[in-house]
Amino acid sequence: MGGAAWLSARMSPMDRVYRLAQNGETFFAVERGGELRRAKLRGDDLFGGYDLDGAVAGGLGASKVLAPVIPRKMVCVGLNYKDHAAELGKKLPPEPLVFFKPSTCVISPGDTNRLPPGVGSVH
Repeated sequence: MGGAAWLSARMSPMDRVYRLAQNGETFFAVERGGELRRAKLRGDDLFGGYDLDGAVAGGLGASKVLAPVIPRKMVCVGLNYKDHAAELGKKLPPEPLVFFKPSTCVISPGDTNRLPPGVGSVH
């Protein structure tokens, strides 16, 4: 199954998906047609599809919006396009500049990005 058939079997193309915290519980919720409802996962994760469950009590106003995912690690490629290299005053490297970031680098909307003492420029 591919394309639109795969999508329609799992979710509506107009769904707005959130990861929320409310009263000590973390869960996914889906906004569809102006209504915010809990997402009941069909598998181990959101990408296995979901069914809509009960309404989220109090809606978004009564919930904390969290980062949409919690990655185990992030693999990044630095100086991967000409304009970015020029912006930093560097040449494009002959080979990709690969580096990792820990999962703790992902924060939720509105959270403060705290940098350790002595950290200079952050991109």
